Amino acid sequence: NNKNWTINELHQKNADLTKAQAEIKGQKRLKDRLFAIVSHDLRGPIGTFAGLSKAGTSLLEAKKYEQLAQIIHEIGKSASEVSTLLDNLLSWASQELKEIPYNPEQIDVNQLVQQLMTMFEPMGRAKSIALVNKVAEDTAIWADLNCTATILRNLLQNAIKFTQEKGQISVSASRVDDFVGIKVSDTGVGMEKDKVKRLFEFSGKSVSYGTAGEKGVGLGLRLVHEFTKINQGDVKVDSVQGGGTSFTVFLPISTA
Repeated sequence: NNKNWTINELHQKNADLTKAQAEIKGQKRLKDRLFAIVSHDLRGPIGTFAGLSKAGTSLLEAKKYEQLAQIIHEIGKSASEVSTLLDNLLSWASQELKEIPYNPEQIDVNQLVQQLMTMFEPMGRAKSIALVNKVAEDTAIWADLNCTATILRNLLQNAIKFTQEKGQISVSASRVDDFVGIKVSDTGVGMEKDKVKRLFEFSGKSVSYGTAGEKGVGLGLRLVHEFTKINQGDVKVDSVQGGGTSFTVFLPISTA
C-alpha cells in the first residue's frame, strides 16, 4: 500500500510539474508577443511625437499657425493610436492569463453607445464621418460593462479606420430570441470573403492601414471575439468589398 501510495504521489507530482512547465511556456510566449507588438507599434508613434514636436516649435517661431494646427492634429491622432494600443494590449494580456473579471449587470445600450460616440466624435469629425446612434432607449443587455465597452469601442474605431471621408457609421440594436444583436455598420471599403474568414485571428505580425493611414495589427477585433465569448454571446460579420461592413454582436438580453 505504501509503495502504491508513493507511486501515485510521484505521478501526481509529475503531472503538476508538467502543468507548471506548460504555464511557464505559455506566459513566455505571451511575453514575447507583447514585447514584439510594443517594440513594433509604439516605436513609430513615439518617433513621430519627437519629429512633430520639433516641427511644431519651428512653425510656432515662424508664426505659421495654419501649419501648426495640422501638426497638433497629427499629434492627437498618434496619441489616440498609442492609447488604444495600450488599452488593447492590457486587455488581451489579462484575457490570455485568464484574469479578465466577468461581472454581468444590466447595461443601457443606448446610453453606452452614446457615451462612446461622444468619445469618438473628434475622430469622426476629422474624416467628416457621421456617427449615428439608432439604438432604442429601452434596449438593455445582461453583460460585463467593461467587456461590452471594449467590444463596442473597438468596433467603432475599426469602422472609423476603414471608412472614407464623408461616410457614415451607425449603431442599431434588435432582439433575436434571448439576445440583443448590436450592429455597427459603416459605409467603408469593405472586405473580401477570405479576409472575413481570418478576421478574428491574431498573430501580431500582419499590419493593416485605414483610409487615412491609420495603423493596426488586428488586436482589437481579436478582443471583440474573445470578450463576446466571455459574455456568452456571438459575433457575426457581413461585408462587401467596396460596399461597407457590419459587425453584429449578440449579447444576452436583460430580464431585470
